[in-house]
Amino acid sequence: AEALTGRFSDHHGFLAKMHLDLIDSYTARIADLAARIETYFEPDRPAPGPGPSLHRARELLVTIPGISLIGAEQILAEIGTDMTVFASPGRLASWAGLAPGAHESAGKVKSTRCRPGNAYLKGTLGIVAMTAARQKKSFLSARYRRVRARRGHSRALVALARTILELCWHLLTTDQPYHDRGADYYDKRRPGTAIKTALQRLRDAGCQVTTSEEGILITTA
Repeated sequence: AEALTGRFSDHHGFLAKMHLDLIDSYTARIADLAARIETYFEPDRPAPGPGPSLHRARELLVTIPGISLIGAEQILAEIGTDMTVFASPGRLASWAGLAPGAHESAGKVKSTRCRPGNAYLKGTLGIVAMTAARQKKSFLSARYRRVRARRGHSRALVALARTILELCWHLLTTDQPYHDRGADYYDKRRPGTAIKTALQRLRDAGCQVTTSEEGILITTA
C-alpha cells in the first residue's frame, strides 16, 4: 500500500477493475462450460454408442495411476468410448501418433520419430505420463524407469504414454477397472536378472560377494 502512494490514480483503478472484471467473466464462463460437460457424465445418461457410458468410462480411466477426472474427460473427448473402431490397442496408438514410424532404406527398416497424430490427445497423455512416472510403487513408474535407463527421459515418457493409452483401450473394451501389477513386476518376471544387478551394485559399493551352494555371503571392507 505504501509503494502505491502517489502512483495509483483513478485511471489505474479503472484498468485494474477492468482486468478483474474480465477475470471474473472468464471464470464464470469456465464454470458454465464445466457444468455443461458434467451433464454428459451423469450416471443415468445412456451410452453414446456400443461402448460403456461416459460416466462408466470415466470411472474406469481414473483407476489408472496419473489420470485425473479432467484427464479422463480429455482422453474420452478424443477417442470416445467405442473401441470397436480400433482393431487393436496398437491401432489406437498409431492413430494417436504414439507409435514409432518406420523408415526403410536399402532394404533396412530403421525406427524414426512418432508421427504427428492427435496433438490434443498426445498433450494430455504426456501430462498423465509425467504424473504416473512420479508415483512410486506402481507398474507404470517401474516401466518408466526401465525404459529411461536404456532410452532416456523423453522416449521413456512417450513409451509410458503409449502404455497408458493401450490400457485405456483394454479397460473400455473389457469394462473392467485397472489392476496394478506392482513395482516389482519386472523383478518377479526375471528374478535372475534382478539378483545379478543387485549383486553387481554391492560389488560397485565395495562389498565382497561370495556365492556358494549354501547361499550368498556379503562382507564389507
